[in-house]
Amino acid sequence: MKAVIHSEAERVLILDRVSGHNPEKAKALLQLSWATGLRCAEIAGLLVTDIVYSDNPKLVVRAAISKTNEAREIPLSASALHAIHILADKRTSGHLVLGRQDKPYTPHSLSERFKKLYSSAGIKGSTYSGRRSLATRLVDEGAPLPVVQRILGHKNLTSTMHYIGVTDSMVSKWMQKAA
Repeated sequence: MKAVIHSEAERVLILDRVSGHNPEKAKALLQLSWATGLRCAEIAGLLVTDIVYSDNPKLVVRAAISKTNEAREIPLSASALHAIHILADKRTSGHLVLGRQDKPYTPHSLSERFKKLYSSAGIKGSTYSGRRSLATRLVDEGAPLPVVQRILGHKNLTSTMHYIGVTDSMVSKWMQKAA
């Protein structure tokens, strides 16, 4: 079963319902996922030093943590940078995302964390919801498929196509253009 794609309204609702231990970091974790489309293992493996601050800030996904064993760079939006700032919490080294007792997450434990965050908000979702939501939003905004492929770190376009959903707003927009 494919991961759920969340609309902007659902993302706002999820953030409003986040509670428990350190809700600010939990919200930042969700926002990082939605803004970058990173895989769970990639998020878990990120180091604070993987963030490159420049005129065009970017995140470097090292080959060692990439599913394809190929490094890639992802330009960072303002929301991604804000999430990173919260997650790094003034640290200049070590893992970007830390759990309780300041220990890094394993990919599995981070996946479970995402499930709990979505579940506590009363909305279905998983780590891959961020990837699918980002891919779908990019296509909805007119991004060429090879751009989406590069952002998601896929070797072939067929893999990318599995992440893109067709939303009611997409259908409506294109029907209006066709009329």
